Amino acid sequence: MSKNKPIKAYIFIGMPCSGKSTYIRETGLKHISIDQIKEKRNMKYNFKRKNRKKEEVKPGSIMQKIFEQVTQSIQNEEDFAYEALNIEKEKRAYFIEKTKEIAKSLNKEIEFIAVFMDTDPDTAYLRGFAREKDSQENPDQYTGVNSDSVEYKNLVNYCKNLDKPRKEEGFSQIIVIKSS
Repeated sequence: MSKNKPIKAYIFIGMPCSGKSTYIRETGLKHISIDQIKEKRNMKYNFKRKNRKKEEVKPGSIMQKIFEQVTQSIQNEEDFAYEALNIEKEKRAYFIEKTKEIAKSLNKEIEFIAVFMDTDPDTAYLRGFAREKDSQENPDQYTGVNSDSVEYKNLVNYCKNLDKPRKEEGFSQIIVIKSS
C-alpha cells in the first residue's frame, strides 16, 4: 500500500432535502453524486422503486459511472464525497466494499468517514418547497427534487427505515450534522 496519507471517502447519509449537496458544495470536496449523473442523463427520481439491497454495476449504469469517478479520485489521490440517500447499511456496505477493491487494485489506502445529515421530516419538506419555488424562478439553475417528488409521508418513512451509521461498518469517524 502507499505510504502517503489515506484518501478520505466521505459517505453522506440522509433523506432527500436534508442538506447533503449544500454541505458538500461548502466543503469544496470532489462531489460524486447519483443525482448529478441522473441530471446529466435527464432521468427523473423514482422514490417508489422497490427497495434494492445493492445496485448492480452494469455497463452504462449509474453505479458504473459512480465507480469510474471513485477510481479517478483514488488515482488522483483526491479526497471525495459520495452522495446518495445511503440510508440502508447494506447499500453503504456495498459501496465501501467496491471502493476498497478499487483502492487495493491501485495500491492506495482509503479511509471512510460517514457524514450523517440528521434532519427532521418537517425541515426537509419545507426545503423541498423552497427548491420548487427556486426552480420556478430560475429553471436553468435548478437541481434536485421538489415537493411533488418528496411527499411528507415518504420523508417520515425514510426516518423510520434509516440505518444510522456505525463504526462497525468500516467508518473511522462519524460526523453528525443536526439541522432543524
